[in-house]
Amino acid sequence: MIQIKQIFFSIISTLKSRDSFLIALATILPKVFLVIIPYLLTSESYNLFNQYYYAAGLLMLFANLGFDIAYAVHKISKAAIILIIATNIFVFLLLLNAAAIISFSFLDSLIIFPYAFAMVLLGIYFFKLLFEGKVIKYFLMYFIIFVINISALLFSQIVELSPFTLLAIFYTLFFIIYSLTSERETQINESLITLYTTGVSAFIINGAFALASSIDKITANNLFEPSLANAYTFSWVIVSPIFYLGVFLEKLFYSEERGSTVRRYFGITFVVVISYLTFVICALFFSHIWFPHHIDNDLVNKIILPMLGIFGLFTLVHYPLNAFMYKNKLIASQRKIAFGYTVTIVFFALVYNFIEPLFLKYTYQLLLLFFGTFLFVLMGIRSAILYLDYRKLNESKN
Repeated sequence: MIQIKQIFFSIISTLKSRDSFLIALATILPKVFLVIIPYLLTSESYNLFNQYYYAAGLLMLFANLGFDIAYAVHKISKAAIILIIATNIFVFLLLLNAAAIISFSFLDSLIIFPYAFAMVLLGIYFFKLLFEGKVIKYFLMYFIIFVINISALLFSQIVELSPFTLLAIFYTLFFIIYSLTSERETQINESLITLYTTGVSAFIINGAFALASSIDKITANNLFEPSLANAYTFSWVIVSPIFYLGVFLEKLFYSEERGSTVRRYFGITFVVVISYLTFVICALFFSHIWFPHHIDNDLVNKIILPMLGIFGLFTLVHYPLNAFMYKNKLIASQRKIAFGYTVTIVFFALVYNFIEPLFLKYTYQLLLLFFGTFLFVLMGIRSAILYLDYRKLNESKN
């Protein structure tokens, strides 16, 4: 009982920090429109939006390639990072289309390219603000993103343009304005090898989950019939805040003294995860009141329960260990984990290509099994390497 009280008091005392509160809002606000949008669109329009949105998200993941960290750490001019990101987007757009992971026409690409270009670069610029401790400006930028998202939804109800097209237009305009009004930087360019080495290693560890989640939603929205695809995506929308809470807690752990133990990280995360899971389960009893009319209640209830278990366990393990690893500067462990993740990603990519036709027959059950197995393997690799390396480190000190 005493330990539980200490955990709650620890959470409350941490949340009292203004910076922590602003970081939390900056993490959550840009995603609010994903909860609103199914109430404003028809079933067909919602499915089409999801196809564009999550395909663009996968493209952005590859285009970023960890350059948010590289740009914050190394000396590189804005002109250079703009050229690198534009090249990344163009190359990966061609590769993903060639691999049939995403499949869009030339006109579709004209919408996706500026959306991804603006969002990736804005994300890189904003991450540097956080890295430099400019939390208020960091929050204000993401509040503008929140306003843009809501405005795109509202305008889509007035003009004959899809929400995604409006998002592409608004983000591009915001990127131009931000670039013209932000401070000029007198930075020099370091070697591309250094930049890509830094970026790719961070991308592998931090992007493995984002990569899998993008493939998961793209598979659902392209292979499943619309009612099932919408139910699957809506279930994601309900459960996904658990990841935002995990990201928030990880950032809070970074701000603490290095003496904090991984056990304490697990304790705080456990309380937050259980609280959110309880909230969602209670809300499901009233789903007939707040679910959009075109979303199948029964399908969502079948999909969401295994999702809660898989994502809850992943959040409980991933974010505390991530904070513990970076906080204690376990560089050797980080490289081992990156290698293990790379092997896992390649293996599961091969398995995915082999079983993809089966998703049409076994639908969401097989997709959840595949995605959950991938996450559990990642958790096992990280947990085993950190445990063994940290034990060796303590033994060598003794």
